[in-house]
Amino acid sequence: MRERLHGMMAHLPTVFRADGEIDESAMRTNIATLREKGLRAIYYPGSSGELFNLGPEEYRRAIRVFVEACGPDVFKIAGAGWPRLQKIVEVTRWLEGASVDAVLVILPYFVPLSSLERIDCLREIAASAPSLGIVHYNTTYAPAVLCSCDDYVELLDVQNFWGTKQGSVSHEQWSDLVSRTPELRHLTLDDWLVPAMQSGAGHGSFSLVTSFSPRFALSFFRACEMGDWEQARKMEAEWKRFVECVYMPLSRKGYSDVALDKAFVDCFGVLKAGAPRRPLRPVSPSDREWALAQIQHGRYFQDAL
Repeated sequence: MRERLHGMMAHLPTVFRADGEIDESAMRTNIATLREKGLRAIYYPGSSGELFNLGPEEYRRAIRVFVEACGPDVFKIAGAGWPRLQKIVEVTRWLEGASVDAVLVILPYFVPLSSLERIDCLREIAASAPSLGIVHYNTTYAPAVLCSCDDYVELLDVQNFWGTKQGSVSHEQWSDLVSRTPELRHLTLDDWLVPAMQSGAGHGSFSLVTSFSPRFALSFFRACEMGDWEQARKMEAEWKRFVECVYMPLSRKGYSDVALDKAFVDCFGVLKAGAPRRPLRPVSPSDREWALAQIQHGRYFQDAL
């Protein structure tokens, strides 16, 4: 079943109404748009889905909407990550009955965990829902619980441990992962898609650009999959140019990645995202106007919208 973890995993934001409640209608529309544009794998809620900002009942309600709107033909990955292991286990067990296909897990992150503790956590989570694929999110958002390649080697006997989302990885670390854990599916972020795929062991991306331009994202992956490295490098350069010229200038103003991701989703206009919940500060109207002007001037991803 690990082979299902392949391709561009589409990013889905949580939209909040003016009264602070989840906008379920907007969520359904966003999912319908991703499906119409050809995306067949969606993960929710991630960071821009504001997993950390959803209450227990909100989370369950949002997952039900997510599953229903995706339907059976979309590969559905639910996000799960809290400071308490027992909550992750309980929610993962609940997700097994909610008709998702896999769970993207962040380990308990309040205090540092040893290698044995990280391995034990992932074993317990996997055992709680044996019919679900477990995918570990190795993210610098939780630096105290980053897993090593040695940790993953110890998990090779766990049948429903499918692989990882590598939020930050070096060439040396990637080489170690693919040489020592070829049984697992390791996916990256958009900026690492080309080197990962060019190594012959990449399987796709948990992709932010899917919510900016689904067609660009799919074309990007297709170029990598077909070995058209000239085209893939060209598209990679466009993504990096956007990050350098548009994303980073606003990041340096102190906005969170979540606020920026949601603002850029709205600027591109394929999906709706809206403002993040407090305590996150939304991107100001003037900075959004600047971003939109830069996007239009630079024609980022315009040929693929």
